[in-house]
Amino acid sequence: MNRTMTDMRAADLTAPLDARDHTRGASGGPQLVLYGDFECPYTAAAMRAIDVLVARGATFELVFRYFPLREIRPHAQAAAEAAEAAARQGRFWEMHDVLFRNQLRLEAADLRRYAERIGLGTSWIGPRWPG
Repeated sequence: MNRTMTDMRAADLTAPLDARDHTRGASGGPQLVLYGDFECPYTAAAMRAIDVLVARGATFELVFRYFPLREIRPHAQAAAEAAEAAARQGRFWEMHDVLFRNQLRLEAADLRRYAERIGLGTSWIGPRWPG
């Protein structure tokens, strides 16, 4: 069932961390939870701001959760699925960074190319990205 942003309840956005979350940074301290869309320019701007904070010495644990805006971003879901496929091989943050650097190029062929670039090979390819 696809839900729109207005269908989301506050409880959906305050779920405790679990094994599905992607984290980096200093664990055990403050957490910054970012609900993001790889195709969204505002999410990309937020990531740039987070990178500036880290470069200035801020210490926190970054938690990235998918929030693909399917209704307005045609490649958001596929990009999230590609990132999750990369995560299964321990390469989430590498794919995350590549997707944000190339967020205007998120067609299936682009996603395959990015997977190869970060060393995923072809084992990650699912039905959305036929080999």
